[in-house]
Amino acid sequence: MSSQVERSSSAPKDISFVERQIKRIKRLRSLHSARNQARTHNQHEVVAEQARNKLPPNYEAKGRQAEWLRDDQTKHQDTEKAEKHYARVNLLNLLSAVEAERLECKKKKRNSDEEFSTYEQATVRQHNKLVKIMPAAGMEQYEKEKQKYGDAFYGGPNVIIHGMHEDRREAVDKMLMTWKADSKRLATLGDVHTITMQILITLTREMLISTRNWRDFTESIQLKLNRTWSVELPYSYCKLKLFVQSCCTL
Repeated sequence: MSSQVERSSSAPKDISFVERQIKRIKRLRSLHSARNQARTHNQHEVVAEQARNKLPPNYEAKGRQAEWLRDDQTKHQDTEKAEKHYARVNLLNLLSAVEAERLECKKKKRNSDEEFSTYEQATVRQHNKLVKIMPAAGMEQYEKEKQKYGDAFYGGPNVIIHGMHEDRREAVDKMLMTWKADSKRLATLGDVHTITMQILITLTREMLISTRNWRDFTESIQLKLNRTWSVELPYSYCKLKLFVQSCCTL
């Protein structure tokens, strides 16, 4: 009897229909509230996404840039009030040596033309430019020349290399191309000089012939300059035009 009483007391009590209905209603209300919250959150996300899509593509980058500029300006003003050099303080406090070197290299890449500073720097730049143009060393050519010249390949006080060396076909062609380019450049300079002299001769002749009417003289010269030399020699045209105007004021 005692064991049966213990089993009946330990067994779960039956829940009534009303209690089960109340629990179901509570669960249903919680699900409804969760669904409404998710719907509201989703609506906010959709509105925010539409607003982001209407913005320009670089809006965030511009915002970061504007914020950085504002912070940089405030730091600049603070350093000026403290009578300190902003660039030095920025490099000492904010940037490491590696970061500073990276920024310096980036600046040099943006403006590679360092202009003229000293003769030593100009010499170094010219040397680097010529070294980049030089072809890569070929070991086959090196071994051939070494076998060809023998002991004279390394040179010495008693070695006469003149007459033993033969220029390569590629080197001769390269020298010929360089010479042709220089000759064309000098020819164009000579043509410019010749045209300038012809203009001066024409002007002197016109001045000697039509000295009676200065207005007609200047108009004819200006027409000739505008027709012939304004396209080819704008610099000489400006100089000659000023010369004509100065002559007219006499």
